[in-house]
Amino acid sequence: MKLGGTPPLWQRSGYDHICRENETAESVLFYIANNPIRRGLVEDWQKWPWTRVFIEM
Repeated sequence: MKLGGTPPLWQRSGYDHICRENETAESVLFYIANNPIRRGLVEDWQKWPWTRVFIEM
C-alpha cells in the first residue's frame, strides 16, 4: 500500500466464522471479547480500548 492510499477493509489474518451447531453468537462474542484477557493485555475486557461491544454480562 502506498502512502495516502485506501487501507484494505480486512486484515490479512482475518477470517469468517460460522457458528457451529453447539455454538451461539453470544458464546463466540464472549470468546472474542476475552481475547485481550487471555493474552494478558488487560484484566477486564471492557478496559481494552478497541473493544466495541455493548453487552450485559
